[in-house]
Amino acid sequence: MISVFKSPKDGTSLFVSGETELLLLPTFFSRALNQSGTVWIQLRDKDCNGFVRTRLIAQDISATTEVFVIHRIKQFLNWLDEHGSKIMRDALDMHPMLDQSWLNHYIEEVLVCTHKVGEHSINQHLMALRYYYNYLFQAGLSNLKDIKLSRRSKATTRENTKKRSAIKYISHELRNLLYRHTTCIRDELILRTGAELGLRSRENLGFLIEDFWAGGKRYDGFKSLFKKMDANPDEQTFYFWLQGKFTKQSRRSGGVGRWIHISRSLLRRIEKYFNDERPKSHEDTLFLNASGPYLGIPISHNHGTTIFRKIRCKILEYQTQEVLDKNGQKMHEDHTYHVLRHSFGTDLFFREAGGLEFVDAITTTHPVFLEVARRMGHSVSEKFGAKVTASYIRSCHIKSSLENAS
Repeated sequence: MISVFKSPKDGTSLFVSGETELLLLPTFFSRALNQSGTVWIQLRDKDCNGFVRTRLIAQDISATTEVFVIHRIKQFLNWLDEHGSKIMRDALDMHPMLDQSWLNHYIEEVLVCTHKVGEHSINQHLMALRYYYNYLFQAGLSNLKDIKLSRRSKATTRENTKKRSAIKYISHELRNLLYRHTTCIRDELILRTGAELGLRSRENLGFLIEDFWAGGKRYDGFKSLFKKMDANPDEQTFYFWLQGKFTKQSRRSGGVGRWIHISRSLLRRIEKYFNDERPKSHEDTLFLNASGPYLGIPISHNHGTTIFRKIRCKILEYQTQEVLDKNGQKMHEDHTYHVLRHSFGTDLFFREAGGLEFVDAITTTHPVFLEVARRMGHSVSEKFGAKVTASYIRSCHIKSSLENAS
């Protein structure tokens, strides 16, 4: 199995096979991407004689794009690790020399036909493989690949997209089922930070143990919050400043920090993790790897996504075996860790509005709308941020119908 870990030194994504074998080429690519924020893309044009030629030009990408590129390459290498013996001997080691027909087979047959991947995801997979193999070509380690979708596969991805029907809300009952299937307190907490605090998976790396300075101000780390909790037995909510460098951001500009409102019960559970389960380490990050060669270093930025996916597979299997309550909300293959964050936003909108009867009257300038946007880290001055916040209005109706049905 291929795993990805962040280097504590410079943030490079390290590709590891098993527990100890470093995969050099994807790691070199990751380092180049991390250092420059630049990829190579193919450009086709005609020369003066009318012949089509292909050349590579450099293009900047955002930090967000870098994250999904690394994730999609990891998925490809895992598929190759599992099924590569059908293609060639030592396929994982020899992957730079793969014929492009196998790369297109992976895109069209494995992802589009077998896994029913939709347009958005397939474009990410295409982008990642093109960037990676263009890098290998520039390094003299591979020939130029033409990785693409056929017209038939494009039509199939459109159909796959239409068929995806997972609602962007997970009921409290289904969330509790997710929590119960975690194997440690850390993973339970990482799911809960999405559902109860609205964190993105990578934002879990912003939870720090010690007090810190940001923008000329001193903020409480979790050690201080534990002390405040013990000193104030009647206090039910505690506040942690999530710094902008850990939030969603572009490569050219930092993210925006926001206050995270932590309930007493959740903070007490975090304290239990800190005291009983967290490895001893000099690292300031709260959530650490607890085993293997990366014992005591911070979890990867997509750890929440990985944990959610594993537990989702378990629950989907239980649903198939019909061993779960048939009346509750069903887990769906399209549910992701990010839906936990969306569920938090929906619950917050519902609560701030004062109930379903008031939800539809909320406009983009209403104090409730602005408060929810602030708590979620959305910019209402940007069209996309306001659109996402507004989507919680529809989700409030879904939430209400699920609760009434249970």
